[in-house]
Amino acid sequence: MNAREYVNTKFLGRSWVSVKEMKKVIVGAADAIKKLDRSCWMEIQYLAEHFDGAIERHLQDCLLAILPEHGQRQSLAKAVTATRTLATSDVVQAQDRTLEQELSSCCNLLSDVNGSKGPTGAELGKMGTFPKRFLKRVENLCIMNASENDNAHG
Repeated sequence: MNAREYVNTKFLGRSWVSVKEMKKVIVGAADAIKKLDRSCWMEIQYLAEHFDGAIERHLQDCLLAILPEHGQRQSLAKAVTATRTLATSDVVQAQDRTLEQELSSCCNLLSDVNGSKGPTGAELGKMGTFPKRFLKRVENLCIMNASENDNAHG
C-alpha cells in the first residue's frame, strides 16, 4: 500500500469530509503515511500549515472577481446571486465556520447595498480587512453604475 492508497481508505466512500477532519486524520497519521511514501512529507506539511490560508485567499479572490474592476458595469442583483452561490459552495462549506461567516457577511453587505442600505459607522468599525476591501469594490461598482445612469439620462 502506498500513501495515496492509505489516504483513500480513510476518505473514499464517505459522503462528506470537512477540511478540519481531513487535516486531523492526515496529520495524525503523518508518520505512518511517510513510512509508506516519503515523498508526501511536503503535502502533509502544506496541509498542516498553509492549506487553510491558501483556500481563504482563493475564495476571497473569487469573491472580489465577481465584482468588476473600474470601467466595467454589472448588475448588483447578478453580483448578489454570484456571491450567494460562492458562499454556499462545497469548498466554503468544508472550511472553518469563520470563513463561511466572513463570506456570508460580504453577501449580506452586497444585498443590503442592492436594497439601498449601507453599513453604519459601528458596522464599519467591526469589519475586518477583507470585508472592507470588498466594500470598496462594491462602492466602485455603485459609482460606475451611477455614472453610466447619469450619462444615459444627462
